[in-house]
Order: sequence, then C-alpha cells, then structure tokens
Amino acid sequence: PEIPTVPLPEGESAFSYLQKRVLKGFEERYPEATVEHYERLEYELRVIQEKGLENIFLIAVMAVDLARENETDL
Repeated sequence: PEIPTVPLPEGESAFSYLQKRVLKGFEERYPEATVEHYERLEYELRVIQEKGLENIFLIAVMAVDLARENETDL
C-alpha cells in the first residue's frame, strides 16, 4: 500500500523536514546529550530513511502537534 504524504515546507524533503523536527525536539529535551546519543539518533533516522518511513513519522508528528494545539491527549 502507498503511504500518504504530508505537506512540507518549500525546499524540504520528507526526510530533511523530519530530521530538523527530530533534532530540534531532541536538543530541547536532552541538552546534556553526548556524542553517543547523537550517533544513536542519526542511526535511528537513517533506518527510518532506508525503510522509506519518513511520511509515517511525519504523520505522527502532525498528530502530536494537533493534540498539543488543542490541548488533547493522544
């Protein structure tokens, strides 16, 4: 089955946008992260990209954003 796509900012691929969102959230939540933490994060993002799952994760990001905007639990 075909995975739905999500609207992206101009000039962004699904992966580049996901990567930016993930890194922003990671740095906000884990300001004391080590090199090993970043290496693991890059590994996980690489697996997502290799499996072609960027849009699935972006759909989840959109759902979380919507829930936060509406102060709704998921």
